Amino acid sequence: QPPLQVTVSAEPIVIRDNKAVAVGLLIGEVLTASKGRGGRAVSLSINLARQDDKQLRLVMGVTGTLSPEGWEERGAQHFLEAFSRQMRGTLDIERNEAEVKVTLAFPYNNEL
Repeated sequence: QPPLQVTVSAEPIVIRDNKAVAVGLLIGEVLTASKGRGGRAVSLSINLARQDDKQLRLVMGVTGTLSPEGWEERGAQHFLEAFSRQMRGTLDIERNEAEVKVTLAFPYNNEL
């Protein structure tokens, strides 16, 4: 099993349990899709913060990941897009050979 380093920074934020579960699933999907082949170490940084009074911004950066094509082959982008729609959010995914950066902004004061 290759080494995994996780760094988390988050403001104290109260959100509904269904959105908390969705955020956890998103983080798990990014990590699973980004696990390097060939025993490479993976580093995951997670930041959750208020974007404004009604939106949260979740930013996940993964280094030591697959190539952009390999990450896409695992179907992660489709899964993240579906979750983004369900959460009424906006999704941005940046990929290169060294890093995948996923940014999701979503409302946190309304029902899913």
